[in-house]
Amino acid sequence: MKIAIGICGIGYGHSSRQLEVARRLVDMGHEVRILTFARGYDRFLTTEFADRCHRVFVPWIDCDARGVRWFTTARMNWRDALPGMILNRRTFASLRDLGFRPDVCVSDYEPVTARLARRVGVPLVTLDQQSKFLGYQIASLGGMSRQEERSRLAVFFPTAAKRIATSFYKIPFPPDGEFRVDLVPPIIRSDVARLARTERAVDPRLVLVYLSEYKQRNSFVDIRELARTLGRLGSWSLRVYSQEVTAEEAPSANVRILPTLKQEFLDDLGRAAALICTAGHTLLSEAMCLAIPVLTTPLFTYDQHMCAHVIDDAGVGVGVDSEDEITEERLDGFLARLDEFRSTILSSDKLLRADPEDVLTRVCDEIVSAA
Repeated sequence: MKIAIGICGIGYGHSSRQLEVARRLVDMGHEVRILTFARGYDRFLTTEFADRCHRVFVPWIDCDARGVRWFTTARMNWRDALPGMILNRRTFASLRDLGFRPDVCVSDYEPVTARLARRVGVPLVTLDQQSKFLGYQIASLGGMSRQEERSRLAVFFPTAAKRIATSFYKIPFPPDGEFRVDLVPPIIRSDVARLARTERAVDPRLVLVYLSEYKQRNSFVDIRELARTLGRLGSWSLRVYSQEVTAEEAPSANVRILPTLKQEFLDDLGRAAALICTAGHTLLSEAMCLAIPVLTTPLFTYDQHMCAHVIDDAGVGVGVDSEDEITEERLDGFLARLDEFRSTILSSDKLLRADPEDVLTRVCDEIVSAA
């Protein structure tokens, strides 16, 4: 079977999840092609899918609770729209020339692959974390509403043979009758799943810090000011992963600043006693899988604010919103409760969890059955 997987290239979470799906589908004997952009494209060029990865153009779609803001969307994309459409036509032509006509298309928040599915007349499976806001009547939060994501998803994917949403937390809200979405526990990358199956050698004083490169949308956190605050926690060892500041800018000996290197970050994640991060769904899912307490500060999106709210509400860490500051007192309070948070992670009935192998098998079986 031939399967096209479209992946949102913003951040690393979508790519990490779909790399696991692609590898499992190949192991099952299927032919897989990847369509992605930005960081996602760069990421897949470093994997075994480098020669099966195709760049696409995805415009930025501006939405609010009332729907798509078409004028703003056009203004934001006018320079790139024509070259982008040409790129997508060439990508479709390249697939055709390679004799690759998919039997099913999978999209992780990436609309070009959905258009490919419509063009060749094959089923579309959406597999992402955002679709939970399409399929469930989740409440508004901090002045933000699920309607913005719902509007964007309805434009990207008006029809789908199957919609699957991953989530590290349970949804205590009724389904949305217009769209059926199946909820599954998070897809955890294999190297993190292996860590979870063994007893981690935790350094009780190690705190890992990672703020998304897209944090310019989260202006209330300044990485340099945060590093200075962390530097005053002299009894803790802080490893800050950031490309915005250099190692020479570390404010004190207990703070080390590193680039976002994959293996070194994973090694530190395996040893960390605590995590301070933006509220990306994938990293929070991995932290819950490894029972790492989290202090999380969301970007200005409904998805990230909901993730931060769940962390706080479930008692598995601290969610800091845009009206708060990450002060020395707040950090001290968080670090003083690590044992409590860790115990709650292991016992909370608000988290959605399952064996990562079982989740991956279930998702891939659903993709194949849709065809």
